[in-house]
Amino acid sequence: MTHHRHISFCLRPAVAVGIVLRLASAAFAAEAPRPPSSEAVQLSPFLVSTAGDEGYRAANTLSGTRMNASLFHTPAAISVLTREFLDDIGAENVADMLKFATSSDNDRSDSGNLAQAWDVRATIRGFTESVITRDYLPNMVQGRGILANDRFNVDRADVSRGPNSILYGASRPGGAFNLNSKRAVLNGRQKSVQFTVGRFEKKRSEADFAFPLIKDKLALRTNAMWEDRGGWFEFEKLKAKGVAVATTWQPFKATQVRAGVERMVREQVTPGNFPHSDFGYSRWVLNGAPRAPNPLQPATNPAPSLLRVINTLQAVYAPQIRAQPFRLSTTGADVRPDLAGTQGPGFFETISAGAAPSGGTIDDPFWGRAFPANAYLPGPGRSTNNDYTLASVFIDQRVGPVSIELGWARTKYDRGFTQANLNAIGDPNPVLPGAYFADGDSVIAAGRLPGSLLPDIARANPFAGLPYVQGQAQRQLFDQRVETWRATVGYELDLSRRRAWLGRHSFAAAWQKERGYFGNGVIAEYNLAPGNTQPIDSATNIIFRRTYLEFDKPGGVRGGLDAWANPIPESPGMKAGFVFNSISPWVAQRNSSGMLALQSRWAGDRIVLTGGYRRDRAEVMDANAGGVRGPNSTNAWSVRPYRFDNALRTVNTGATKTLGAVVTALPWLGFSYNQSQSVFPQGSTKTIFASVIPPIVGDGRDYGVRFNLLGGRLSANVNLYRADGANQFQPALNTPMNSVVTAANAVLTTLRARGQPLPASVTAAGITLLSASGDAARDSSELAGRGTEFEITGRLAPGWSVTLNLARNQLKQANILSNSMAFLRGVKSDWERSTARLDDTPGAVATFVRTRDATPQRDFVTNPATFADVYAYSLSAADPFLRGTGKTPFAHVEPTFNAFTSYRFANDAPRFARGARAGLGANHRGPAVIGYDAANGDAVIPGHSTITWSGMLGKRFALRRGQSLDLQLNVENIFGQEDRLPYSATAPGVILRYLLPRVRHSWTLRATYGF
Repeated sequence: MTHHRHISFCLRPAVAVGIVLRLASAAFAAEAPRPPSSEAVQLSPFLVSTAGDEGYRAANTLSGTRMNASLFHTPAAISVLTREFLDDIGAENVADMLKFATSSDNDRSDSGNLAQAWDVRATIRGFTESVITRDYLPNMVQGRGILANDRFNVDRADVSRGPNSILYGASRPGGAFNLNSKRAVLNGRQKSVQFTVGRFEKKRSEADFAFPLIKDKLALRTNAMWEDRGGWFEFEKLKAKGVAVATTWQPFKATQVRAGVERMVREQVTPGNFPHSDFGYSRWVLNGAPRAPNPLQPATNPAPSLLRVINTLQAVYAPQIRAQPFRLSTTGADVRPDLAGTQGPGFFETISAGAAPSGGTIDDPFWGRAFPANAYLPGPGRSTNNDYTLASVFIDQRVGPVSIELGWARTKYDRGFTQANLNAIGDPNPVLPGAYFADGDSVIAAGRLPGSLLPDIARANPFAGLPYVQGQAQRQLFDQRVETWRATVGYELDLSRRRAWLGRHSFAAAWQKERGYFGNGVIAEYNLAPGNTQPIDSATNIIFRRTYLEFDKPGGVRGGLDAWANPIPESPGMKAGFVFNSISPWVAQRNSSGMLALQSRWAGDRIVLTGGYRRDRAEVMDANAGGVRGPNSTNAWSVRPYRFDNALRTVNTGATKTLGAVVTALPWLGFSYNQSQSVFPQGSTKTIFASVIPPIVGDGRDYGVRFNLLGGRLSANVNLYRADGANQFQPALNTPMNSVVTAANAVLTTLRARGQPLPASVTAAGITLLSASGDAARDSSELAGRGTEFEITGRLAPGWSVTLNLARNQLKQANILSNSMAFLRGVKSDWERSTARLDDTPGAVATFVRTRDATPQRDFVTNPATFADVYAYSLSAADPFLRGTGKTPFAHVEPTFNAFTSYRFANDAPRFARGARAGLGANHRGPAVIGYDAANGDAVIPGHSTITWSGMLGKRFALRRGQSLDLQLNVENIFGQEDRLPYSATAPGVILRYLLPRVRHSWTLRATYGF
């Protein structure tokens, strides 16, 4: 996009809204004066009414027909989290809300770097990455999760379960989660400030001010927040500040304008959900940490059984050792000319265990035994910076029975997060690692030196016996701009005045257009010095940063050094810099949709029918011009392509329908049925072949029984459902897909370097390398869901509120890793038995071959892996997941249970109890699927179930002149249940990886001053 286009992109909607407002004002200027405030008119049926809410029980929702309607008479399965409930549980973000929502949770199954990319990825009915909207408008980042996660500007949340594209537009089979923003209410007043302290040095403040500027005509509301906290892990932190402004203007009786803007800036270090990866260090230490022989005399002694020779081509920068990058070894260099043959330096490292199917290694059982369990190995440099702005304008107009809403919204997200390696490697070398300065190429002819010999080449190693973290510094940069226009028309037709049997009918029609631009790429550190004979992005110019960790030394380094705070100094032959490690073009996406919905009510609302139809069109383009490829590079870019000059368009269209009914047999008993569909274009994500993934398509049925008890104070629902999804992404599949892609790309790179033809599937796609998750690539499967849900919400007695839900969400999967397996089938005949050697062997392939062949000392620089090894490794990475065909997906949890109850003491209670309240909650999760038992017909291997308890105590103190002070204590995980959970296994009792507990024992104390 050029600069002038960007300005136009920002100004056009503002001009359009201004014109519409001007026309609306002129058209209705001649109407009668508006009535006094006591005759206030509810203008918009497109705003949910909270007038009937009582405690935890909500009366109305927009989530069924896009118009304000009774929850009891809406056939879709919908739950509401009211403001009072969110206050009682101390919810500060969407993850807190999802813990208590029916059939819902925050997904934690992505074990890679992407775990820090989003605040929340909702799972509903077992379908991951369900849609999250804000005021029923798009709010997701890259169609996967959200960053606008904080609750400071959110009043309540609605959870619509099951495919429901009629209302939400692009939606997924599991359902959708909508956040209702705080808004200015005419003549409404709200003045409060809040301060919270808690465990892990938590400090948080909020302010909420609402007041009328012009009585009956203009209102303003402002919300602000600030937070600073640490966490259980070392270096964990969150620093956030946000502000939101909302206004409501009612110039005429039948005209209302609402506008709002929200901005938040955050800096955080998010450790993730898994123990740190341990590349053999703990195993080595617990076996006595035997030292290696002198690596400069490689022919004299074999390596101990817990160690292996590391012979890498990459440059290493370890500022604790030397000020300049160096090389451990090189191909063809002979440091012992007195011995026969070519003797390269053979430095040693600890042997990592075999790769676990879920990613990482199988050394998790040693967690916390060799260094602190809360050690965060990547250090403070693995940070995430998030900056977002949400803005919207709505114009409501009522003309008799017709209501019109015109809306515009814009979301702007900027995100950057560092992808540092998490491994802990032991250094057993008696002398300092390194042989040469990195002032020459590492791939040279035999007998030639690759650069200058290090002057301290044989100095004693003061770091021998310590662990270090090492890897290429990378940072993922993400930018997203989305603009949405929406026009909605509603019409109320009451024919019951003529004949009762004709009923009452509500119609809604909507048109929506969405335009977005996405930029997602990874910058990585390379040696960019001119004069290199090897390509910039070849292995020889990759720079590994190494930091030694000293947990037993006061003031010692306890995590990886921040690459951004510690730049590499320029030296002869070395000029470190960051470039994009793949083409990563900008993506343009244009969506449009039209929707019709109808709700008809007969016999005093005892029979209610709801139906709808929606048609969507999604268009995606990848930028094809404007990019600048790095000189002397294979696929490194200094500027990503950002122009769309006759770019190829991929278009997907789809229609979805819904039909439902609620029959009220008795005043307290109703029966519901709902069938619905969903479609979700995946334009911002690609297959491994860089093509757009087909839309996620959902189809579902819900059968329910509803109870309206205790005079309407308590509602109960029993629901049976079916929900199926095609082309569904599962985060757990990222690991095997990335494993296949990384290994296959080593073969493709070798073929290209040798001028040999690439596989037919790669050539047909017009690419030279496969795409991984860092390039926004995904693989998919098909899911079939069946389940049962039970929910109770309301008040058992005055002051006694309760919400309880339990669910059993069953899933079966098919066509797993469809694209990855299609690729492997295509190369089977050429690779399965090929003895051709790789130019550079990926570390995971090397570990696989060493384990398979029982050759822990094999040097893969002088003896590279073969194409057949790559093929065998790829199958081994996919196999644990393919075993789940026809069974429950990996990491899925079937049974869930949530409950929270509270009691508020009345004004006639004993004096000490007046204004007091207390609450108790529980969250239960059944055992997740952690593997498939090959010895028992690939039967599902279950993990462990969990239950955590939470509590609340609060009291409101009335002060003078209408002022008040409210104190509330919330305790999470009261009993401190913080054991690790099994995450993956090869057989019952044989655990490979563990998952850290979802909630740590913690507390917050909140003080709210109202005035």
